[in-house]
Order: sequence, then C-alpha cells, then structure tokens
Amino acid sequence: MKLNLLGLDHIVLLCADVGVMEHFYVDVLGCSVARRTESLLQLRAGTALIDLKPATFLPAQSRLDHFCLQYQPVAEQALLAYLDAHKVPRGVFESRFGAQGQGLSLYIQDPEGNRIELKPSSGA
Repeated sequence: MKLNLLGLDHIVLLCADVGVMEHFYVDVLGCSVARRTESLLQLRAGTALIDLKPATFLPAQSRLDHFCLQYQPVAEQALLAYLDAHKVPRGVFESRFGAQGQGLSLYIQDPEGNRIELKPSSGA
C-alpha cells in the first residue's frame, strides 16, 4: 500500500492574540471564518483550513519554518502595493519550486511573525 496525499488539510497556529490574527487572515489575506469554538478559530483558505488556537505561552522559537498559500494570479506590482498598504512585512518575488512546479513567490509575515509563502496558482 502507498498513501496518496492530496494536499494540505489544515495548519494550526498557536496565537498570543487570536483577534489580531483573525483580522490579518480574514481582512488582509481573504480567508473566511469556517467555524468558531471556545478554544479554536478555523479559517477557510481555499480547500484548506488555518486554525488559530489561543496559547497561554509561546515557545521561544517555533519549529515551523513557513507554510505556503496559493492565490489566484494578480499583477505582481498590485500585490506588492496591497501588502505595503496593509503594512505587511514582505520579501521580494523569487523563483521557487512548489507543488505546481517552479514559479515566482514571495514571503510575508503575519502579526505574530509566522512566515508565509504566497505563490500564485499555475492552474495545473
């Protein structure tokens, strides 16, 4: 038997301030609220979920390097201007390999310092 993985289902981020993180992921990145419980906020990001979980403490250093979100292609300069208008810390577009092959992407940071790679869908 071989396991056939289909894609990312969800990621869980431990958060010092879930409200600030909800604003970023919903209002800036365009996620939608899928479900809210006392202990968890689940946001829809395409076919995947980003779970925001309150943490009473955060480790000195996360073991997460980054996660990648695909987006519907838009003009690079328009995306950069949008991120800058929202004061989102970002890098520059560079060619990187991902699930849909080689292509341009850039890294941004959420309000709690998690690194996110943004990569346009190639339509593959």
